[in-house]
Amino acid sequence: MNTKKITLIGFVITIIAQLYVPIKMILDQENTLHLGNAFKFETKPVDPYDQFRGKYISLSFKQDRVAFELDKFPKEKWFTGKEVYAYLETDKKGFAKISALREKPDEKLNSDFVKVIVRRYTESNDSKNTVYVTIKYPFDRYYMEESKAYPAEKLYRKMNTETYALVYIRNGKATLKDVFINQKSIKKLIKEQQQNKDSSSSF
Repeated sequence: MNTKKITLIGFVITIIAQLYVPIKMILDQENTLHLGNAFKFETKPVDPYDQFRGKYISLSFKQDRVAFELDKFPKEKWFTGKEVYAYLETDKKGFAKISALREKPDEKLNSDFVKVIVRRYTESNDSKNTVYVTIKYPFDRYYMEESKAYPAEKLYRKMNTETYALVYIRNGKATLKDVFINQKSIKKLIKEQQQNKDSSSSF
């Protein structure tokens, strides 16, 4: 085999290798959306002094801190930055809440789970047997077109009503599909705002 053929084959292999990762990520997201279970994660206001991101909405969740018994959650095992598995259930209002945290997937727990990161470990001041574990979800950014992301984040920040993220979960993986304000997609709200702005400017 001559040098040109070897070079060409090497080039083709390199291109395939570079395309494999993003294609696999897209396929995994599509599989999660189509085969996963939907959860509504209730959000809370973000820091009003935090800078706008430009291309995505920064999300903060109400269900991000869970109380556990100290003997089951020793500090040396639940350090900041540790990857753990959050098992989910739905509360009376229909929102997702964490039912358990595990270091590894637990087959005994017959429920959906997602991989999260420990952000903080805090021992209770009024009880020696309680600790609080604060976690970071992998879907705290909602990407949009840059022209729509800024007005969307402004709208999200100023709304004090019910807001939640619609997330599909499957085999520990999560895909954020949409953000809702008062049961309405933020994409539709921004589209309506822009249409109203265009119609008013035409007069």
